This record gives sequence, structure tokens and C-alpha cells, in this order.
Amino acid sequence: MKNKFLVLLLLLSGCSQKENMKPCEWILGNWMFTTDRGTFYESWIKQDITHFKGSGCFVIKGDTVFKESLMLENKNGGIFYIPRIATQNEGKPVEFMMMKMGKELIFENLSHDFPKRIVYAYADDDHIKVTLSGLEKGQPRKEVLNFIRMH
Repeated sequence: MKNKFLVLLLLLSGCSQKENMKPCEWILGNWMFTTDRGTFYESWIKQDITHFKGSGCFVIKGDTVFKESLMLENKNGGIFYIPRIATQNEGKPVEFMMMKMGKELIFENLSHDFPKRIVYAYADDDHIKVTLSGLEKGQPRKEVLNFIRMH
């Protein structure tokens, strides 16, 4: 009887994890944001029901000047946005816990300097807005990136 209960509990836990990531699926795909300085690219794929893997880079005149690996992961009872930038934080990943899910994905790590908060806002199937906010050298800083889906 205990084994049947354990199997049922594991199955239900897997279902809830799958459901938890489903509202985030609009982030999947290839995105770009062009400025007068260059173009920022971000790509997301679904690895499995609890992991989305992503990457981002900023390209100026054909040269990649910034690169990051990204992960959206359902673990420890929450969903986490986990960027890793080789030239920051000693190359270690930084975890941002999801605070809100739906048409906006809001992630926070208040102990981090910049960003402390990352918001992915769904506009429509081809447009998302990413807002990064926090402190840099003790001063408030905010960046807004208006991404367009690449087809």
C-alpha cells in the first residue's frame, strides 16, 4: 500500500510540475532586439517538463560582445530563472525566483545588485518586453528590451 501511495504521489508531483511550466511556454523560440548600437538575440528551447534552456548574446558589427547561458527550471517547489555570464559573478549562475507567472513572468533576487528584478512581459505571439531593474554602483538602473520573434 505504501508503494502505491508513493507512486501516486510521484505521478501527481510530476503533473503539477508540468502544469507549472506550461504558462511559461510563450517564451520559447528565437527573439531579437535591435538598437542603434547592435542587436541582442535570445533563444529558448524546452528541454523537458521542468527545464527550458536559453542563450543570449549582444552583437555589434558582427562581433559578439556579450554572451550568457540561461535556464528556466522548476525545482525545490518554485520556478527559477538562472542566468550564467562567464565574465560576471566569477562565472557562477545567479538564481532569480519566480514571483508571478502568466502574461508576465516576474523573477527576483533582492540580494543581487543588477538586476534585482527581471520581468518578461508577453505582448503577443511575436513581441515580448524584458525589463531589468536594480542597482548599479548604488544608483537605480533600468533596461527595457523590446524583443521581436524571429521567423
